[in-house]
Amino acid sequence: MKNTIKLILATASVALLAACGGGGGSQSTGTENNPLSKYAGTFSGCDGYHKRTTTIFSTVGSTQLTMSVQMDVYENASCTGASLGTLRMPASILATFLSSSAATVTGITSSSQLLTIDKINVTAPASTSTLTGSGVIGRCVYYTNGNLCFDTLINSATDANAGFYLSGNTIYTLTVNGGTYKADDTALIRIN
Repeated sequence: MKNTIKLILATASVALLAACGGGGGSQSTGTENNPLSKYAGTFSGCDGYHKRTTTIFSTVGSTQLTMSVQMDVYENASCTGASLGTLRMPASILATFLSSSAATVTGITSSSQLLTIDKINVTAPASTSTLTGSGVIGRCVYYTNGNLCFDTLINSATDANAGFYLSGNTIYTLTVNGGTYKADDTALIRIN
C-alpha cells in the first residue's frame, strides 16, 4: 500500500483508537455540536479477500473525530472463510473539520459529480503497523489463489487534506488531488 492517506482513511486501513487529543471531552456517537458527528460509528467494506473496518468516534463540543482502522484478510473471496491476517496501526488518526462545501467527486459513480462534502484535515503520527495471523509471511498475507503484500509496515507521519461523504449508511473516504476529490475504491457500510 503506497498511499499512506488512503491506508489511514480506508484501510481501514488500520489504527487502534487511543484517547482523542485536544482536551478532556467525553467520547460520543451523538450529534452534540460536532459537524462530523454524523460519521461516528463503525463502517466496514469487503474488497475481494480483504475487509476494512473503520471505527469513528466523535467528541462532544469538538470539530474532530478520532479513527481506528483495521484490515482483515480472508481465506476466500467475498471476505469469507478463516481470517488469515490482520493489519493494525497503533496510532490514533485524527480528522479535523475544515468546511462543508461543494466539490467535484470522482469514483462514486461512473462520472464525476458535484457533491456537498465535509472537507477534513487528517493527521497521524509516525508508527509501525502490526501484521499478524496464520497466513502471514513477512509483509504478505497468503490466501486461496493469491496474496496481499504491503510495501512497508512503517507509516510516516501524515498531515493531509481529505474529505468524507455520507450517502445513507455508506461512507466514502476521499483523497484530494488538484481540487478534485476521489472516492476510495471500497465504500464502507455502517454496521453500527
